[in-house]
Amino acid sequence: MCVSTIVLNLILVAYGNAPVAAIGIVFKANMFITFLQMGLANGVQPIFGYTVRVISSVLPIPSVLPLCCFVVGLAATALYFFLRKPIIGLFVDDSGVITYGVQMLIAYMLSGPFIGFLFVNMNCGRSRSDAPFRLPCCPCCGRVCCLFPCCIC
Repeated sequence: MCVSTIVLNLILVAYGNAPVAAIGIVFKANMFITFLQMGLANGVQPIFGYTVRVISSVLPIPSVLPLCCFVVGLAATALYFFLRKPIIGLFVDDSGVITYGVQMLIAYMLSGPFIGFLFVNMNCGRSRSDAPFRLPCCPCCGRVCCLFPCCIC
């Protein structure tokens, strides 16, 4: 993430300081949606693992969790879409930065409803007995094994 942010900032510097400031604000605003979905996926991981292994027929948590992440992401994205100018305005009062920020926020929030699936798969994938592939025991190794090939392509 750091390398891609540096490269993006170097590209945006050619257009001036306002786009660089706007993308920084958009990244910070996106953290709200990301942290909501990450907290939901991390918070229910023990329940998810327990219900899959013990009482999966009684509690439908494994099938409901991705839907919950999608709904939370969709609601937060809708909130950001309708309140995009005031949200960018919370961070800065420069009209040029707000103009760039609104356009970037719209483009960046398109993945908002779907980013929760990434966290559900990363955090809860190891607890499923019918997982398509088993991630290594170390969470860092699992993330690197899954995400590094995507970065290369």
